[in-house]
Amino acid sequence: MEQRALVADTPRRYYTPWQIAVATILGGSLAGGFLALRNHILFGAPTQAAIVGVLSGVVAIGAIVAGVMMPPHVSRMACAFPIVIAYRWYAESAFGGQISNRKGEGWAQYSWWRVVGISVAFLAGVVLFGIVGILIFGSDSLS
Repeated sequence: MEQRALVADTPRRYYTPWQIAVATILGGSLAGGFLALRNHILFGAPTQAAIVGVLSGVVAIGAIVAGVMMPPHVSRMACAFPIVIAYRWYAESAFGGQISNRKGEGWAQYSWWRVVGISVAFLAGVVLFGIVGILIFGSDSLS
C-alpha cells in the first residue's frame, strides 16, 4: 500500500486590521482583541498575544464601567467609537507590515463570515453574561 505525505494545501491565514475593527464594532473589545490575539499567535508572538488578551479584558471592563457611570442623556457610543479607532490603529501598526510580507508567502485573509460569526458569538456571550448578572444580582441594584 502506498503512503502519501500529508501536505497542507490551504494557505495560512490572518485577520486584517479592518476585520479587527469590524469585529470590535459588532462584538466589542473582546471580539476585536480575540482576533488581534489570534494574529499574534499566527505570526509567532505568543507573549504579545497574552498581553493583548489581558488588555482587551481591561478595556472591556473599563468600557462597561464608563458606560454605567455616564449621565442618562449621554450616548453610550461615546465609549465605543474611540475603542474601535484604537483597535484599528493598533492592528494596522502591529500587523500591517507582517501582513504585507505574508501575502508574498501565500497567506490569505480569513473570511468576513468568520469574522462576523466570531463577533456575534462574543456579543451573545456578553449579553448572556449580562442577563445572568441581572438575574443573580437583581435589576434594583442597577438603578
